[in-house]
Amino acid sequence: MHTLLALVDAGLGLTLVPQWVVSPNQIHNIAFRSVVDQSTPYELVLAWRKDSSNLALDSLRTVAKEVSAELEFPTL
Repeated sequence: MHTLLALVDAGLGLTLVPQWVVSPNQIHNIAFRSVVDQSTPYELVLAWRKDSSNLALDSLRTVAKEVSAELEFPTL
């Protein structure tokens, strides 16, 4: 999250973050706004190093594939 917020703070775009990231004591020049229509879908992707041997990553990928299948979202 810190990298995403740093990129936004540097003027290099925007990002979606969970509510717990928002702090009343933000030191960044970042404006946070709630998403009003929470039913609006958006594409979410995972990115990882091809040569990763992280077991937690393998588990996350498995869960993501299962959830995508349950929700009938296409996966790569």
